[in-house]
Amino acid sequence: MNYADLTNAGMNVDEFLKRLMGKESLLNHFIASFLKDSNFSRLKTAILNNDTDNAIAASHALKGICGNMSINTLFDLFTAQVILLRNGEWDKAIAMMPEITAVYEKITAAFNKWLEQQTN
Repeated sequence: MNYADLTNAGMNVDEFLKRLMGKESLLNHFIASFLKDSNFSRLKTAILNNDTDNAIAASHALKGICGNMSINTLFDLFTAQVILLRNGEWDKAIAMMPEITAVYEKITAAFNKWLEQQTN
């Protein structure tokens, strides 16, 4: 399989597949689950509502998901954001959202493309 699009979007596919014992069907399952996950929407809503608790919870959940799936660029961004949120640096955490959003959209586009190719 060609994982170039996933790799270019920020996922270390080899690392993740190693955790999955090479089972591409599980890779597809996790990708589909990521696309259905509501934590990114929850994070954006929390930020709009100045809701620190929900922002921390959503960003922390995304950090865990990205770490588990070896989406390392997003993992690093969410790790930094969670630290800022927990330290009360709300403005700095919010200032990260354009970069986080761009990387998130890049990985979701690659995931959608990947799943579409799997059904063809």
